[in-house]
Amino acid sequence: MEKYTDARQWCNKFMNEFNKESDRAAVIISAAMLDTALETLVKKKLVKVSKSEENLIGEPYAPISSFAAKINLAYRMGLISANLCHGLHVIRDIRNDFAHNIEECSFQKQGVRARVTKLQKECGNVGIIGRMDETEAHGVRRYFEITIAFMLHSLFQNSERCERIEARRDEWRRP
Repeated sequence: MEKYTDARQWCNKFMNEFNKESDRAAVIISAAMLDTALETLVKKKLVKVSKSEENLIGEPYAPISSFAAKINLAYRMGLISANLCHGLHVIRDIRNDFAHNIEECSFQKQGVRARVTKLQKECGNVGIIGRMDETEAHGVRRYFEITIAFMLHSLFQNSERCERIEARRDEWRRP
């Protein structure tokens, strides 16, 4: 996914993938792309290390390997707003519902619609898209899709503007 170098390319890639998939796959792909976008943002801010030294984020057993940890770290570092943080946690909850429930998962289920309604409240209607039609499953799925696209766009714009933390010089060495 690193071949997508700007926010617009990521959003276009997301929209293309999302529309090809079932509800379950679309949600899981959405969360995976957000997870990758968060990881990219956090890594861009942190002191640069070699690939062999990278043991903090992105590795399977790294302290910051979970989606939740990346969301919380990005917020605490001031890389994302409180609203985006809360919205990402709602996405994480929806992803967990779809990933761990054996029963049919779809945007038609009341529990999913309730979480997407919560997402709408957390994200403040994401500006221009207005209110979703909760009575129609397609309306709920479409609102979810557009919200994810806006989130991805925001994360990658933040990443493009992000300034890396410079490594400190040894404290006990003289200049």
